[in-house]
Amino acid sequence: MSSADVDPTWFAANSGADPEPSRPLSECSIGLLLVLDRGATSATLTMPTIEDGVIESVEGVRWRATVFGHGPEDMPVGVIDGLVTD
Repeated sequence: MSSADVDPTWFAANSGADPEPSRPLSECSIGLLLVLDRGATSATLTMPTIEDGVIESVEGVRWRATVFGHGPEDMPVGVIDGLVTD
């Protein structure tokens, strides 16, 4: 997926950058903050995409979840995979 595949307001709010020129999301510094209540076992992460009128194959996105601020080093906790279809 590219920076042009997601809502430009969402992209700017989560990266601090303009989505244009289009570039792979893997080259963008996107940071999402997801706060979980104590005892929570799930949460919903939404990445709004835009319709561009281009017929494309299924595209994927992968997020690496990390816990910050717990000890001297950040703690990786998992990977979230998603698919986008036309």
